Amino acid sequence: MSEPLTPPPSINPSSQMNYATWADRVLAAIIDGLIVLAGVIVLIIAFWIISSVILVIIGGIGAVGGEKGAALSGLLGGGLCCVAFVIFPLVSLGIGLYNKVYLVGKRGYSIGQGVMKLNVVTANGSFVPTGKLVLRLLVQIGFNLVPFLPILSILWPLWDPQRQALHDKAVGTFVIKVG
Repeated sequence: MSEPLTPPPSINPSSQMNYATWADRVLAAIIDGLIVLAGVIVLIIAFWIISSVILVIIGGIGAVGGEKGAALSGLLGGGLCCVAFVIFPLVSLGIGLYNKVYLVGKRGYSIGQGVMKLNVVTANGSFVPTGKLVLRLLVQIGFNLVPFLPILSILWPLWDPQRQALHDKAVGTFVIKVG
């Protein structure tokens, strides 16, 4: 009789990874954040120009149209300012889909992570699937809705043995230093 095969000892590949330092992660996040900020600034300037033109046109209608025109001008003017509050989350999502999903899925790192020579990987060290990257991005954006959670997530790698932020823990990703 032959003896039953015993499986090889389990090796946790994540224990052999060169985890990114907290400072490298923060600098990469700042670079990626500046890209989002630039997108927000461009959209706010474009929004301001477009809304100014619309308000000038509507203001002319208000002057000609009497009370109804003035009411329409006030309503539209008030509504346009509220759209500005939607710009930041939309830009974060749009740029995030490109920078933190598409680029990380194709090459393993966002623009900021590339500058800092970091890669986002799974526990076995391979590229992260697109669905998991989308979930990771949504978790990051969702954290911004809960007071103090973004700060806690940023600080988490300081005491975590695998230097994972909370969004990494949520989806099982790791950030490693490659250079």
